[in-house]
Amino acid sequence: MASGMERTVEHNRLALVAIVAELCHYAGFGGAAAATLPRLVRNAVLRLLRPAEAAARRLIVAMAATMTVPDAQPPISPLEAPTLGSRPVARPVLRTSPQAGRSVRCLPTFPLFDPLRRFDRHVRGRSAGLPRISLPGVLDRHPLPAKPSASDAVAAARLRRRLAALKCALDDLPGQANRLVRHKVRAEARRRSFKAAGDPDRQGRRPFRATGLRPGKPPGYRARPRHAVDGVLAECHALACSALNKPDTS
Repeated sequence: MASGMERTVEHNRLALVAIVAELCHYAGFGGAAAATLPRLVRNAVLRLLRPAEAAARRLIVAMAATMTVPDAQPPISPLEAPTLGSRPVARPVLRTSPQAGRSVRCLPTFPLFDPLRRFDRHVRGRSAGLPRISLPGVLDRHPLPAKPSASDAVAAARLRRRLAALKCALDDLPGQANRLVRHKVRAEARRRSFKAAGDPDRQGRRPFRATGLRPGKPPGYRARPRHAVDGVLAECHALACSALNKPDTS
């Protein structure tokens, strides 16, 4: 990796580490963390967590683009090929501890792929109220349910798992880049396997993704920056695109 690339990656990594530390503080990391957070706090953390995850993912893509891809593995059976590009939800993995001989909870895995845009969903405006049908003397008039409040307590476990996964990824960017390279090798082997089996498009299923970037703007992108993470995301996105479009001179 060129020294200029290394300095740029490290500069943005340290900026993201500081942002994640701030988000962890608001999310109540450390000590006896509560199982819930106020809705206002949860939404505020999510607004910054999405661009922070996208920025970290672009640092991983930039590092992976400079690594030497190993020789392609032999084709595998399409029936044995797992689906690539699952939902970007970090979940803890249960593994067996050889010392204790029991399942232990490991750190969540950082998702390497941007969530794809969904064009099959229609956004509908929120109704201001609900119909209340009643008959005098027959049916009682029920009150409307209370509207969600900014102070309502909402579950925070999933949010904290995503923060933990992002923090671990920033602490080991080379390891995450190696993960992405291995994904690329396996995806190429699966693509050749399906092509050899006469099913190059996998019967209309989700196509193979060569990189972790989705087309268009990155997740959490804002045209008008409002936080330091917006500038970091813009710089990381430009860095990843430059690394992917760099011609191979080997």
